[in-house]
Amino acid sequence: MSDSDETVDSSPKYEDLSVTHVTLRRDDEVWSEPPQGTKNHVAKFLLKHDPFKKWPWLVLGEGSDDAREQQIKRYTKAFLQQKGTNGYGWTLDFDANAFCELAYEGFLTTSMEVGGGTDPIQVLLPWIAVKRNSLDWKEVHINRSTAKRAKKYYLTTDQDYDGVMLGCIRQHGT
Repeated sequence: MSDSDETVDSSPKYEDLSVTHVTLRRDDEVWSEPPQGTKNHVAKFLLKHDPFKKWPWLVLGEGSDDAREQQIKRYTKAFLQQKGTNGYGWTLDFDANAFCELAYEGFLTTSMEVGGGTDPIQVLLPWIAVKRNSLDWKEVHINRSTAKRAKKYYLTTDQDYDGVMLGCIRQHGT
């Protein structure tokens, strides 16, 4: 996709219109996970410092997607059993399937860079705010006036990931 192919939503709800599909994806091809040795070294460092030593650490071992799925289920259970579950966890694993499993379990994720210079390390920060991140369809009630106003809207899933990310960045910044 070229810059000329892009349409930009210029509605006033967006504050930062400089981020485009191209800039959102500009680093995808050159990024790679750090080697396991680097991840081990960084993890040892992070475990000694706040807030990482207080946050649950998700370590995904080698293995099949099913094995990793089970690891994430165990992590989720442990995460939710701790006091103050409206917090973060962290991992240095950026496996796409694991990311999807975290989302399936109700985690929202963000990330941060640790270190500086020319080679910072990305840390994935899955978090759950149980009251905010959950929707029990059995408890949803839409009153008549809202339903009438909402007729022109519809809900989809897995349709425009980049569009959603761009909307979030434009609304809230990078």
